[in-house]
Amino acid sequence: MQQSRRDILKAVSTVPVSLGVLSGFAAGADCSSIQEWDPNATYDGSTKVVYEGVLYQSEWWTRGNEPDASKNVWTKLGDCDSDGGDDDDGGDGSAPTARISVSPAAPEPGTTVTFDGGESTDSDGTITDYAWDIDADGSTDLTGETVSHTFDTEGTHSVALTVTDDTGATDTATTTVTVDASPDEFKVIGYYPGWKATPEQDYYPADVPWSKLTDVKYAFLGVDADAAEPTIMSEQDESNLAAFRDLKAGPAADTRIHVSIGGWADSTGFSEIAATESTRQSFAQRAVEIVREYNLDGVDIDWEHPGSQQGLCQCGSNTDYETHIALLEALRSELDAASAEDGKRYWLSIANGGSDWNAGGLRHGEIGEICDYAMIMSYDFTGSWMDVAGLNAPLNGDGHPTENSQYGETYHAQYYAEYSVDKLWAGDHGETGYWPGQWEYPPAPPAAYDELVLGLPFYGRGFNGTELYGSYSGLPEGTWHHTLEDGADPTGAFDFGDLEENYIGTAGWERKFHEPGNVPYLVNTEENTLISYDDEESIATKVAFAKERGMQGVMFWDLAQDWNETLLDTIVETI
Repeated sequence: MQQSRRDILKAVSTVPVSLGVLSGFAAGADCSSIQEWDPNATYDGSTKVVYEGVLYQSEWWTRGNEPDASKNVWTKLGDCDSDGGDDDDGGDGSAPTARISVSPAAPEPGTTVTFDGGESTDSDGTITDYAWDIDADGSTDLTGETVSHTFDTEGTHSVALTVTDDTGATDTATTTVTVDASPDEFKVIGYYPGWKATPEQDYYPADVPWSKLTDVKYAFLGVDADAAEPTIMSEQDESNLAAFRDLKAGPAADTRIHVSIGGWADSTGFSEIAATESTRQSFAQRAVEIVREYNLDGVDIDWEHPGSQQGLCQCGSNTDYETHIALLEALRSELDAASAEDGKRYWLSIANGGSDWNAGGLRHGEIGEICDYAMIMSYDFTGSWMDVAGLNAPLNGDGHPTENSQYGETYHAQYYAEYSVDKLWAGDHGETGYWPGQWEYPPAPPAAYDELVLGLPFYGRGFNGTELYGSYSGLPEGTWHHTLEDGADPTGAFDFGDLEENYIGTAGWERKFHEPGNVPYLVNTEENTLISYDDEESIATKVAFAKERGMQGVMFWDLAQDWNETLLDTIVETI
């Protein structure tokens, strides 16, 4: 089982990095005792196989992925020697392999960083020279197996190590070091929905309360599978992004702005793009171009959701769980390369679900190691797709959501945030798929709490019914029904600002509180309506929960729904 980044840091305070292009593989590998690759076999990490005369080693759990077509899963170790590997020639002339360990891995300005090349190897000789290029500008700054350097300012720095053996063969590995003055900040992340910059909804980039936020996610860019790239979908998006670029020179100077790609309505095409190395690379390169063009701080992948029969399109494949990782690795590589060139840190994050059916198959630990953080969408646990009127985003519960009787004697499918965090993402949630037709999820290491961000809803979901976990006849119109086309189905979605101004505390509306879930709901018997939502009390409890768990922060959907900034102020006051 792979260790999480946190486990490695706590155990040894170093993170071994093996990056860069190898200039040679070990020739004449002894494959005599290694089994041939079997497409029907399951392989754990560090398993060696032979495939078409070449020796490969698996990096993590895999099944059915051909070694020569799965570079993110299999590492090529070398060609097999036909006589078993004993050339008896005193050396095979292969190049050395450079490896870098960094300690500490995430330094603050002024901290001395130690770079260690001691894990570099040479299969047929001896490494005689270690040359370090601290700024990756082609010059040698330091020499020796172990060296130290102090970075005085924030930013991302590229470091290269070139090793030379006694035959003159060389290899170079590179890594990046991000120097951050505030590594322990508690993040407050708000999504900005680009389509709400209209006269009717009246929420423009200049309306964002920048001083209350550490990060803003611009939602959304689309996904073009044919071109294998993210797309700016409208002139409105272009205008909004240009406005954000201008605001970075003023009120948004101290707030990170990221571009979010995908979302519920625009994730079709992710599966195809993630499937091959060339399309992943094309997608990652274009994402970085957009980040640079608009002076943004990072990329957020909102693929809703990897796996079969997922998302609005009900598409995808069970191989998505592994190619999702490969896509994130491609983005991480491109962002790190851009960071080294621009002298600026670029961030990578994801947002994914909090239920077994949409997040059970994700490789949570690997996501945590690749991304700067993963945001758990611990909401939308009820809606028109459910048989009874449930709660949108309860916090607490006992047992698995499909077995928990706290939420009604006859109802056993209420997910809650505590399960999403403690079991699904940061714990052991089991291996059985929840959705019909899905496979049994392969074992995956959990993410660390400090790699996670808790998602909060700034909206409520309503039903035409008055009994929690009772039947309902339909959905109420919600806040923005009047902006939809004539004849459109009601959404049942209410902005918190609308609830605050027009429902809570007004005649006919009774506020109730669900003690097991730690969330409120409204009931109006005359209008035959129930609305599940979050208010100041439940938001404060959730923020305290995230801090208690050691999570990186909280995220909310969305900025435009908190008309008076009541819930955002609650977050800021609680932290």
